[in-house]
Amino acid sequence: MHGGRGFYYKLEITPLNQSESVNETAIVTDWTTHFYSLKVQNVYAPYRITIQSFNSHGECTSPPPTIIGYSFEAKPVITPTSVVVENVGKTFVILSWSFDTHEILNNSSKLRGEFKGFKIIVRSHDKEDVLLEHLTGPDIVSKVSGNKFTALVEGLPGYTLLTAGVAVLNTYYQSDSSSSVNFTTGYEALQILTSPVRHMNATRGKPVSMMCKTSGKPKAQITWYKDYVHITGGQYSVLSDGSLVIQSAVLTDSGHYICRANTTYEVKLAGTHLLVLN
Repeated sequence: MHGGRGFYYKLEITPLNQSESVNETAIVTDWTTHFYSLKVQNVYAPYRITIQSFNSHGECTSPPPTIIGYSFEAKPVITPTSVVVENVGKTFVILSWSFDTHEILNNSSKLRGEFKGFKIIVRSHDKEDVLLEHLTGPDIVSKVSGNKFTALVEGLPGYTLLTAGVAVLNTYYQSDSSSSVNFTTGYEALQILTSPVRHMNATRGKPVSMMCKTSGKPKAQITWYKDYVHITGGQYSVLSDGSLVIQSAVLTDSGHYICRANTTYEVKLAGTHLLVLN
């Protein structure tokens, strides 16, 4: 039945949540109406909505369409927990976290909306600037067993100290972020593989070489000190492998030498005492 004299719609809205007492019936006489607003008590609560058409001869003979709708969303009041770094590479990290799938599958009031996935927020550790936001999408639920979720985040800067947190999303809002976890991309512990011997003797006028070879990522910066004073040029040179070379030793080159190897994350020291003889 379409139109006719005395045409109108009868709209019935019935709450399916027992805590909601609203049961609304509205008569809509303007057939061009396509929007109806109803103030309710709960956020993202389910309602059964039925629309029946009438005219002066009575109601439509076809069964009225019925749908289940939800009141509007709000910011989730639940956050992921137990964020852990499972693996980390030069430009990627694999994170895992816990989130109760019951909150997703049962339209939990804590989610306060339709589940749309998670957002992983990666920040620089010192500046708190957001470097990257990674969205998982709602289909992540089909890929998990239990309450543990995992995601690969790529495109990160290498050899950088970062921090990451996870928020849950509904259609329009995201929750507060979880507690953050810190990690360093592409990091390998600094080691001094070949250090100078503890005591060295040298002959005046002869070259002297003191080793300080390192490993690790990022590559260490090597600085040498003599008697705790920074060595800069002169008769000294530092090779690409970290070794300190004295081209032609003199008696005043005798003293205590320290190799200082440092990266953004670590500092290692190695020392020797040099005695130059006639």
